[in-house]
Amino acid sequence: MPTPIAPVARLRADLDLLAERVSAVGFRLASPEQARRGRDRDDLAISLRSYLIERLGDRTAPLTVVVVGPTGSGKSTVVNSLAERAVTRTGVIRPTTRRPVVWIHTDNVQSNPVGGFVEPEVAPDDNPLLQSITVVDSPDVDSYEIEHRRIAERLVEISDVAVFVTTPQRYADATPWELLERVKERGIPVIHVMNRSGRRTSGTVADLQSLLRRRGIDPNPVLTIQEQRIRDQGIRLPPQAVAGLRDALSDLGNRHDEVLEDVTSGSVEDVTERARRLAEEVEQQHAHIERLRTVVTEAYTSAGEEIRQELASGGLIRGEVLERWGRRVGVGDIAKLLSGGATWLRSMIDRFSGASVAVVHQIEREARAELASAIETRVDRAAAAVSTGWAVDDAGRTILDEELRTADPKTSVEIRRRVDDWLGSITRMIDAEGPGKFRQARLASAGVNAAAVVGLVAVFAATGGLTGAEVGVAAGAAAAQQSILENVLGRAAATSLVSRARSGLEDEVASALGGDSSRFHAILDGVSETETTAAALHEGATKVERSSGVFHAS
Repeated sequence: MPTPIAPVARLRADLDLLAERVSAVGFRLASPEQARRGRDRDDLAISLRSYLIERLGDRTAPLTVVVVGPTGSGKSTVVNSLAERAVTRTGVIRPTTRRPVVWIHTDNVQSNPVGGFVEPEVAPDDNPLLQSITVVDSPDVDSYEIEHRRIAERLVEISDVAVFVTTPQRYADATPWELLERVKERGIPVIHVMNRSGRRTSGTVADLQSLLRRRGIDPNPVLTIQEQRIRDQGIRLPPQAVAGLRDALSDLGNRHDEVLEDVTSGSVEDVTERARRLAEEVEQQHAHIERLRTVVTEAYTSAGEEIRQELASGGLIRGEVLERWGRRVGVGDIAKLLSGGATWLRSMIDRFSGASVAVVHQIEREARAELASAIETRVDRAAAAVSTGWAVDDAGRTILDEELRTADPKTSVEIRRRVDDWLGSITRMIDAEGPGKFRQARLASAGVNAAAVVGLVAVFAATGGLTGAEVGVAAGAAAAQQSILENVLGRAAATSLVSRARSGLEDEVASALGGDSSRFHAILDGVSETETTAAALHEGATKVERSSGVFHAS
């Protein structure tokens, strides 16, 4: 029987899996939420890798105590006062602390309590307080240096305990309270210190406690440090000034295992909740991308439907062009054609036979140009419609390129190729449908080509499927052309040919539209997460919850 995995090892493995899935989230769509989403992802990855996985791997290490607070609150002075020596720099020039200062016991100096995301200044000491805690002096949480603020925020993510130092002048500032909200979410112990307190500011402690309660934060303890002269050239306060803080930290250190049990349990709840929120953000980004994708789909679908309707109604190619083609191939005089009685087909055959190869080729060239131009115009409109739709969306605007506003030059080349293939398919269909009849009618190869041009005109000039009985009432070139094909090929074959030709053209148009729209879809694919990303985050969070329950119950 295999050796069962220890509960802590299982929990660390599941945390590592969740960290991998969190780090894999790209958030590549440049939406207004992108920067915040990226920070949330990065902070969560730090909480997982730099705190929980590391902390559970060394549960005997001293508690990491991060000292945080607003600019000028006296954090560094408080740390120096605890150490009774110059551990970290103090001064009036802000910011004073530009990177973390780690006050750590000499026996633990090789450890890295700040998680490796920043290089700290290390101040080793054999102070007895450091047997059970390590103190980290952080940059100001409200520093004008964004990087300093981010360091302070991330230090809170990897701490076991927080000491929040403020003053009667700064305790109500907004930015530090944002950090306190994060401390509350993590559920770590926090000691509040009202520094530079005095008679005139005695009411600020009660006010601070009221603000804490209002935000659901435990208001106890709030320790006070009286305003007094700073010793050793402004480095530290007398030991009795920070005695209360020292005692509070010492008590936490003495309850090391109990504190760590609560903190790791609360941190697991925190990271799983944040992982699920991250999954929701992934889903929201996916929904945003799908809205942009819908703009593409609707624009190009509309263009295809417009072409289909105009093809069915005979409006895709201009009427005067169709009329010119009909005259050239010999089917322009409808009235004379229909009144010819039994001799009209022979007359038509004679006209086929007399149609020169040059005339037929000229019509084919014109058809190629007319049809390609008609399709390109609709593709241009579709591209412009997508560009307009994306331009009014904050995220869409960031991924919109000027070249996307018209059809891709490659699409134009592809349309001409597809038109050529389609025109050739009509000739092949007519040649396949009625070679014997053409021979009986003594038609040369030019006659086959001429019949193909008649079929071409029929495709563009009518809704298709007209029967011989309808010719007399159609009053249009389309009816005559359909009838010509019926009498040469047979009614069923002619009707089928026109229908297949029209369907084939619709297929070619759909392919051309799909090819051009793929530019937009490729851009969206490039900023999308995989379909399973959100589900994987939810699953990873569930795994962590289960293994945490087993570990913390053991």
